[in-house]
Amino acid sequence: MLHPKALDHLALKVTDMDKTLHFYHQVLGLELLRTSGPNAEGGRSAVLQAGGQKIDMFSRPDFVSADKDKPVGMDHLCLIMETASVDDLIAHLRHTVRLNKITKVAVATGPGSFTGLRKGVSFGLGLAMGLRIPIVPLPTLELQAARSDEPVTAVSEAGRGRFYYLEPGGEPALGEPADIPIGHDLVGRVTPSSEASLQKAGHRFKPESELRHFAEAAAQLLKTAREVPYDSLKLEYMQSFTAPAK
Repeated sequence: MLHPKALDHLALKVTDMDKTLHFYHQVLGLELLRTSGPNAEGGRSAVLQAGGQKIDMFSRPDFVSADKDKPVGMDHLCLIMETASVDDLIAHLRHTVRLNKITKVAVATGPGSFTGLRKGVSFGLGLAMGLRIPIVPLPTLELQAARSDEPVTAVSEAGRGRFYYLEPGGEPALGEPADIPIGHDLVGRVTPSSEASLQKAGHRFKPESELRHFAEAAAQLLKTAREVPYDSLKLEYMQSFTAPAK
């Protein structure tokens, strides 16, 4: 009988090799062992070291991201990182800033859960203050909508079967699936049961493969978003969101 004793390597198909290597190598610090390509078909590959295991990366121009309509492939991978002191973490972040010329920090300001928003914004605020760079608030629904080049309705969970939503050119609102206008595809990350309730009401989600990544959407919003003083960030919690109910 066979007795596997360890994972030798993991192979990932990625759509953007440069961004993938930047994240795993420069941000997370995995050792880059080798790269190859592009070949005649535009294919590229890379091998990174994560402890005693390797991660192989492959990309081709015809690779596309998985989406809600085709939920196949790997869901995620988890890396165990060595514990670092606060001083070591700050030193690493400062080094990252010098390499990538970070000039501001963007944070999503809701609507969202109390704990999630406070954790994310607290980290972003601490990073901005520590590096002495500006902070920019990005409303969550606007950030979702910016993932699409075409007009979409952005949605997020509000609890009790309701949703916060933002129509193109409109104002944030709160309502049940039947209250959300049908005119545009939806964009937003919701639970499977919430997605089913929206689809039952006649809504369609825009496929993930047709949307830009959140970082690219944030870059779009940052072109016009305004910086705010550190003590002036306003968060929209689920419990206190002021959008009118439909």
